[in-house]
Amino acid sequence: VDELTRGLVDTSPARTLEDVEALVERVRGAGARVELDVTGAPPEAHLPVIYRLAQEALTNALVHAPGAAVQLRLDSGPPGTRLVVQDDGPGPATGQAPARYGTVGLRERVQLASGTLRLGPVPEGGFLVSAHLPPPPRLGPEEVAP
Repeated sequence: VDELTRGLVDTSPARTLEDVEALVERVRGAGARVELDVTGAPPEAHLPVIYRLAQEALTNALVHAPGAAVQLRLDSGPPGTRLVVQDDGPGPATGQAPARYGTVGLRERVQLASGTLRLGPVPEGGFLVSAHLPPPPRLGPEEVAP
């Protein structure tokens, strides 16, 4: 990648659903209580973004809500892919999501995938990271069922 295209080309490593599952296992090994629920198979194009979102959300739960239970739900289907990571910790002291480098990077990744990201404290306690990634564009003619 030359200087002109650096930042325009996605250089994220290829990820798989197994990588996400291994990430959850590593976080469990660090002492977190993480429940993983996966429905459907996310498109390959979504996996680097999903992995990075899960990584940041789980790391933040470990650091900012030690001992909290964390739910990670990943649903994929025709409307796209939704990732929801929610913990039951105390949430931020100020009641707002801090705009740190990690959350800024997450917003940028989700925007590049034409998705939406919501993150912040949950009224009943805890913190939520929720992203929706629309289906990736199809290249070539659509297949028509007979």
